[in-house]
Amino acid sequence: MEVGIEGSNIEVLSSVFAPSLVILYAVLTYAMQGTKTLLIEDPEVQAHPSTSMFLGYLLTKLAMSDNTMRVITTTHNYEFLQGTLMAGEEAVDVYVFDRRNEGGSSRWLLTSGTMRQ
Repeated sequence: MEVGIEGSNIEVLSSVFAPSLVILYAVLTYAMQGTKTLLIEDPEVQAHPSTSMFLGYLLTKLAMSDNTMRVITTTHNYEFLQGTLMAGEEAVDVYVFDRRNEGGSSRWLLTSGTMRQ
């Protein structure tokens, strides 16, 4: 199999590689010095449900093991959220946004299994 120039650019990688890139970026961020924040939109995209759960778990554990690292993600995936809460329910703040409310969006904070506005 011959790989041309267009096959060596990261822009043309299949979305199948997305979970691997999330792990790579998380580990690179973890290794950086000083205070750091990792922002990821839908890190579980194109991942198998068990991989989604693992990603949530891994990102939470990395953030919990280093007081200088914050991880902020968006997700629509229950398995990702479940993995996050399995890793450290007390250390995780989950915000639920509902845009169906007329006049704007509602926001709830889900902590330790309870929701508050």
